[in-house]
Amino acid sequence: MFGSPKTLTFHYDQLGIDADILIMFEPTHEQALYKSLFPVTWKALSFPGTRSGRATVQYTGDTALLVPQTDREGMIVSTNAQHCHIGQKCVMETDSHGKNFLTSAESGIPGNIQCQVNTSNASDVGFGVFNGNKDDVEAIIKWDKVSVGNTISVPLNFNLKIYTNFGYQQGQVIQDVMGLPLVFSKDINALTESSDWAVSIDLSNSVHITPI
Repeated sequence: MFGSPKTLTFHYDQLGIDADILIMFEPTHEQALYKSLFPVTWKALSFPGTRSGRATVQYTGDTALLVPQTDREGMIVSTNAQHCHIGQKCVMETDSHGKNFLTSAESGIPGNIQCQVNTSNASDVGFGVFNGNKDDVEAIIKWDKVSVGNTISVPLNFNLKIYTNFGYQQGQVIQDVMGLPLVFSKDINALTESSDWAVSIDLSNSVHITPI
C-alpha cells in the first residue's frame, strides 16, 4: 500500500454555471516533472450548474506499476499492470512477440517502489493504483522512454492537485498545466480517511473548493 485509503466527497448546490475539475497527483521535488515524467488525469468531474448533488472519489493506495499504451490524444487506453508496493521491485521485459510485460513484484530496496527496464527498446513506464473493485488500474504518473538497463524509483511524496478543467479526460497524460487555474493542493498523506468538500463559484466564475 502507498499511504492509507482516502475517500473525498464533493458537494455542489445550484452553482449557476457548470463546473469541471481535474484531479491529479504531482510528485514533490521532482526535477524530471514535465520533462520525462508526466502526471495523468486521475479523475475528471463535472458539476451541473442547475442541480444539487455530490460526487465521491476513492483513492485506494493499492499501488501498481504498469505498461502504458497511449493513443494520439495522450489517453492511456490499455495497461498491463502488476501490484508493486513499497519495498518491492518489478522488472519490465519484452516477450517473443515484441510486447512489454511486467514480472511479479519481488523484494527490493526498503522504502522504495522500483521498476527495472530490461526491454528490447527504451520503454514507457507507468505507476498508479487499483480501483476499489481491484479490476482496473488508475494511472497516476508516466515516464517516457526509459532507457534499457535503467531502474526508476517511484516518488514517495505526492500532492493531490485540483485544477479547473478545460477538456482533459480521465486517464489522459498531462503535458503541461500552465494556463489551468489551480483550485486546491494538499499532500495526499495529510488528508483524513474521509473528507467532504464544498464546490462553489465566485462572481468571476472561478471555482473554489473548501472543506466542510
